[in-house]
Amino acid sequence: MKYFFLFIMIGVVLPMSAQPIKMDLWPEGVPNTLINEIEEGVRENNGVVTHVSDVSNPTLTIYKAEVEDGAKSPAVVICPGGGYVNLSIEKEGHDVAKFLAKNGITGVVLKYRLPNDEMQKNKTIAPLQDARKAITTIKNMAVELNIFPGMIGVMGFSAGGHLAATASTHFDTDNYSLKEIRPDFSVLIYPVASMKPGVTHMGSHDRLLGEDPDEAIEIQYSNELQINKNTPPTFMVHSFDDGSVPIANSLRYVERLSELGIECETHFYKSGGHGYGMLPGHTDTWPGLLVKWIKTLY
Repeated sequence: MKYFFLFIMIGVVLPMSAQPIKMDLWPEGVPNTLINEIEEGVRENNGVVTHVSDVSNPTLTIYKAEVEDGAKSPAVVICPGGGYVNLSIEKEGHDVAKFLAKNGITGVVLKYRLPNDEMQKNKTIAPLQDARKAITTIKNMAVELNIFPGMIGVMGFSAGGHLAATASTHFDTDNYSLKEIRPDFSVLIYPVASMKPGVTHMGSHDRLLGEDPDEAIEIQYSNELQINKNTPPTFMVHSFDDGSVPIANSLRYVERLSELGIECETHFYKSGGHGYGMLPGHTDTWPGLLVKWIKTLY
């Protein structure tokens, strides 16, 4: 009986993981939208949604940091990858957010619109509109979510890394102030940083910009060329044998950060390929290193 009582007491004392908070990103209406009958697509594995496509209603899913009552945490808006065709929403979204939450960092999964001429008036800006809105939303909810002011970052994988890098380098907007839209730090995991042919992932390039874009827009969305004094400290991960997104994307981005004296921590693996997320293997050291790095920023 005494062991049963001890078990009950432990159950009371140990913290319980809170249910995630899910919310529409644009509750008053999604901008830049064309009327269409395209339905959101999902791919499941054992009842779990692993991928989504044709997103028309962007959402945020917030996993609050597991910390002591009253303690503040950093937060990260996570942009899953998928070549701007779909979103690897579980492996590069919810799994990552849950890991961060267990390590004292609020993880926010952004289900963002994928560029589609049938769904958006201007497909090229749609993902960035959602990323900016996500960052401003979490900043506005910082008190409610017990988040450190000035500690809201953006994170992206592959094409989601391109989106996160775009949000970290493009600040020419009349709709928001720099303070509202600038992430406080960036996390780029095997990112499509560039849109320059020969360096970029051409699938992501064609989906975002079209198959025959002007050189000017390729330069505009080649984020290694858009890094400026407002670009935040950055954490980067890539593998030298990445056959989908050449490591040159990260190397060029890091080089420019270094030129401007912007802090950057890099973890480049000899092998690992592409799209590994946090899967077990020799590349799985980066999540723990990321947590340590974020905690050095405050």
